[in-house]
Order: sequence, then structure tokens, then C-alpha cells
Amino acid sequence: MSDDFLPSLFRRPRVKPGRYVGVTTAVEKRSYRGARDYLMVSFDLFESAEALGNGEQVAHDVPAFFNIVKAGSLSKYGRLLALVFPDGGAPGRFSDLIGKALEVEVVTVEIDGSQAALPEASHYSRVSEVLGRV
Repeated sequence: MSDDFLPSLFRRPRVKPGRYVGVTTAVEKRSYRGARDYLMVSFDLFESAEALGNGEQVAHDVPAFFNIVKAGSLSKYGRLLALVFPDGGAPGRFSDLIGKALEVEVVTVEIDGSQAALPEASHYSRVSEVLGRV
């Protein structure tokens, strides 16, 4: 067996920026360089609530990132919890966030963490805001 090959790269989905209905499919706690914890929530995207009902999916596993170190009630993570659990109850586990239908804003990522431009082939979509419940 030869080691003379290039491994394939994981490509994140890319869709037109805008508003979609997103259903949370996975939640993972991660750490940025071992110093800052954050939550990565994956969404399946649909054009509308009607498309969600019909199963007409636009994209799978579009990520959203939430800082959970300084997560106050006005943070993106705090607003996500308020939308998903409007009665004020917080989840016991991160997995309690899975399977929730939410209106989301999607943007295209064109720069890396160092603010350097990414090549066109490396651009990807991410959920930038969770706007409301569906």
C-alpha cells in the first residue's frame, strides 16, 4: 500500500446567504486552542416551514458557533436558550437542543480566524444568527 496520495478534505456546505428554517441535528462542545470553550450546533436547512414539512432540504450540517464561556442572557447562546426553552428552563444536556426548528440567518464565510482571505473553493456557509422559533 502506498502513502503517495492526498487525503480528501472535509467540505462544509455552501448555500445562498439569507433566512432559512434550520433544524438542529447535532451539538458538540469544543475548545479553541485549548483556551476557550464553544458550542458547535449543526443545522439542516429548509427554504420554509412548508418545505420542512415536505422534507425538501436545502443543506445538511451547516454549523453555528456559540461562545459558552461568557454566555449571559444577551449572548448568542443565551438568546438560543431563550428561544428553545421559552419557559425559562435550561437544558440539562447539550443534546436537549437537538431536533428544534428555528428561523436562522445564514452567511458565507470568506475569511479565516486570522482575517486572511480564504480561496473561493474554501468558502462555506454558517448560521450567524438564530432569529426565532418556527
